[in-house]
Amino acid sequence: KIRNISQLERCQYKVYPWEMAMAWRAEKITSSLAFLEPMRALKPIYGDVDAAIEEIKKMAVDIAPEVNLMIESIGRDVVRLEKDAIAVKLAIEALDASLAPHLRRLESLYAPVDALLKEKKIKSWDADCQKKSIESEYAKNNTAYAELTHERADRSKELSDKELDIAQRKNFIARLVACREIIIR
Repeated sequence: KIRNISQLERCQYKVYPWEMAMAWRAEKITSSLAFLEPMRALKPIYGDVDAAIEEIKKMAVDIAPEVNLMIESIGRDVVRLEKDAIAVKLAIEALDASLAPHLRRLESLYAPVDALLKEKKIKSWDADCQKKSIESEYAKNNTAYAELTHERADRSKELSDKELDIAQRKNFIARLVACREIIIR
């Protein structure tokens, strides 16, 4: 299967150049391995088919150790990133614990707005605007709350980035393992 590189693959290549290059090479060679039987059918027409087939097989054998090393390397990265993600999750939990009293206080400040909403004296969008205004005022008057919410947002983004990185690397491992299985056969 021949196709141009997609926009997503271009973006991935910028972030994961070694992983993408190895996955691309392994996938191209394994695709070539799938083409060996049809190539053998060309032997009556093209006598040098055996040499081409042997060359493809040699390339597959030659790349196998590189694929294994890349799988191991990416696996180590995943383990490290998962440990980092756990540390970030723990930091978020600690921030949530510190934010809890502030959130309880805000809930009590929201109570009159919630009562108006329950009585259908205001619309939900109006209640949301009033709650945002209450929270904004609370944050102005309580710098600890503002700092905690900012820190939590930063940690949440950090966790999201790590989880995306882990998922991408696991995807590379899956692609390389699939290629390795084809090469081993």
